[in-house]
Amino acid sequence: MIARNINYLLKSFLAIIVVLFFFNNGYSTVISGTAMYSNTNEPVPSGYVEILYIDDITGETVLLGAYVIQTDGQFNFTVNTTDSIFAIIYPSDPEEELDFIPTYFPNKINWELANFIIPNGSTMDIEIFCEYRGEAPIIPSFNSYTVTGKVTSSNFDEVSRATVIVMQDGNAFTCGITDEDGNYTVNVPPGEFDIYVDKLGYVSDTKSISAAGSNDAPINVDFSIRKPGEDNFKNTTPVNFKLSQNYPNPFNPATTINFDIPVNGNVTLQVFDLSGREVDVLINEFRTEGTYSVNFNGESYSSGVYFYRLTVNNFTDTKKMLLIK
Repeated sequence: MIARNINYLLKSFLAIIVVLFFFNNGYSTVISGTAMYSNTNEPVPSGYVEILYIDDITGETVLLGAYVIQTDGQFNFTVNTTDSIFAIIYPSDPEEELDFIPTYFPNKINWELANFIIPNGSTMDIEIFCEYRGEAPIIPSFNSYTVTGKVTSSNFDEVSRATVIVMQDGNAFTCGITDEDGNYTVNVPPGEFDIYVDKLGYVSDTKSISAAGSNDAPINVDFSIRKPGEDNFKNTTPVNFKLSQNYPNPFNPATTINFDIPVNGNVTLQVFDLSGREVDVLINEFRTEGTYSVNFNGESYSSGVYFYRLTVNNFTDTKKMLLIK
C-alpha cells in the first residue's frame, strides 16, 4: 500500500513538472517586427514598442515590456503568455514634437479599431504602419493657442500615457501624451478642432474646441474616461434628456449611439455630413420614455466628420463623430 501511494505521488509530481514546463516553454513566442511609415514607405528610425494586454478579471491594462525600435525599423521581443496582446509604437521622446502619432498594430491610432496578436508558441512576424507627420508646422507665438487638460478615470484616478490627438477635418493635426499625473499640453493655430483621447482598455472620447479671440490664457479641456461596461444602463426612467457620445469614436465602420428620453414623444435621430447634408435617418417614430441604443453603419460612407442630431418634441441636441477607414 505504501509503495503504491509513493508511486502515485511520484507520477503526480512528474505530471505537474511536465505541465509547468509546457506552460513556461511551449508558449514562449518570439515576435519580430518592423515599424514603417505608411506614407513614405520608409522604416521608422527610432522609438519603441510597448506590449500590453487587458486582464480579463480586473479589466486593468498590464505592460509586458517595452522594446527599442532600431534605426532600420526592426524590433524583437519574446512573450510568455497565451493571452491576446496589443502592440503600440511610440516616438522616442513624447515630450518633444512627435514624428508620428502613437499607433497600434497594424495601423490604428484607436485601440478599439486595432488588431490584437495571439501568441502562437513559436515565432511570428508583424508590421506596424504609422503616418510620418513631417516637419511640425511652425506656429508664431502671437498666433498660437495652448490647449491643456487632465485625463482621469471614472474613479478620478489620473490616467497616464493616454494619447491626446488634435483632429481637424478628420485628419490628425498634432498630438500629446499625458504624463504620470494625467496632464497634457498641445499647441494649435486659430481654428475649429476636435480633441480626441485614446487609452488602451478605456472608451475613447472626443470634445470640440474653437481657438479664437484672445490667446492670453490656455484653453482647458479635461476628460473623464471610463472602462467598457462601467456605465451599464439602469432599469429606471431617465430624469433628463441626454444624447451620449457615440462609441467607439472614431469608428470603422459601425458605432453605437445611446440616448435617454424622460417623456414619451416623437423621436428623430438623423446623421449629417460635414456640409450639412442628411445622409441617414436612424429613427423617425414615436417612442416611450426610456434609454435607447441605436447602431450606425458607415460602411458605404467616406472617411470624415459626421454629425448626429436627436430631436424629441422640443428637445434637440447634436454631437460630432469621426469615421476613419
